[in-house]
Amino acid sequence: MPDARHLQPAPRPWALLITPICPNPNGLGLSRRAWSWVAELSQEYELLTIIVPIVSNAACRPVSLPGRVAYLPARRSGRTGDVWIEPHAGMETEINTLLPNTEPARAIVFRLYIHRIAELLPASWRRRVEIDFDDLESRSRWSQAGLALRQRRLGEAVSQLSDALWYRRQERAAMATYERVHLAAGEDVAAVRSWSRGAEIVFSPNRIAPREAVVPEPAANGAPTVLFVGALGYPPNEDAVLWFARDVLPFLRRRVPNVRLVIAGASPRQRVLDLRQDGVIVQADPPDLAPIYAEATVVIAPLRGGSGTKLKILEAWQYGRPVVATPHAARGLSVRNGGELLTAGRARAFEVSATC
Repeated sequence: MPDARHLQPAPRPWALLITPICPNPNGLGLSRRAWSWVAELSQEYELLTIIVPIVSNAACRPVSLPGRVAYLPARRSGRTGDVWIEPHAGMETEINTLLPNTEPARAIVFRLYIHRIAELLPASWRRRVEIDFDDLESRSRWSQAGLALRQRRLGEAVSQLSDALWYRRQERAAMATYERVHLAAGEDVAAVRSWSRGAEIVFSPNRIAPREAVVPEPAANGAPTVLFVGALGYPPNEDAVLWFARDVLPFLRRRVPNVRLVIAGASPRQRVLDLRQDGVIVQADPPDLAPIYAEATVVIAPLRGGSGTKLKILEAWQYGRPVVATPHAARGLSVRNGGELLTAGRARAFEVSATC
């Protein structure tokens, strides 16, 4: 009979995640989706996460990640205002020093704009590599071109349209090089399946980490509170709050004179900060959203552009708050208007929905 002291458990297979976003269960939308990959892969495999960050490494380090974590410097492509990442000299050697000798059980590349980094992996592994597009960058850029046109920023609209066409070519080229492609919205899955060849197209909806329930608290002076939460430096979010403050809030104040509008999020630009002059409460870079949600009567998602499914809606539900959203913000979510949330596309309809 074998000596039990010499019996060692078989090593777990390993998985690889390459991401330009620092995974964070409490961060912004992309950070949370990256975290969902960390949580899923680490349950079954020994995980190696390689972060090629768009922002500084310091923004990543406070978050504790399971398994091994490595940081590699990024090099932007040079495309104006873009986040497309190109490999730099020596990166292939750096990556190869991090990789085990055995093939990974799974390898995930998160987001299209880091796709070129996957080309540095051993050729024999490529049949295993999956990519998470999350959303279609071409659709996002097309949508942002429409927003810029609405705001009569013609130069920006042309730039976004050019980017949309460029990203569409990159999406189609990348599609042929991966075993599996993940998308967050069912509409995107259906569209891509109609023209993709070879890769398996997988519907991988957004998820957020569980959180303790928040007990509602009365708002200041008992006033009803309308809340928007989002990365305020992101153009579709900025457009959303400016549109709501300009076209919806005045009508809402006639119906509910003491209503409060609270806008909370990272990196607001001056156009959003200037809303304070009209009595809007702007909370820049709040350290904790729980007390802000606790005071909210209703959460709004008045987005008119962008793509993917909106984690801000999932988060509002998690905090037990009703949501009023544009049809655009609700895309990709299996919901019924008047059931899980109210949808409204025009200013007056949005104002009436927010008072219900």
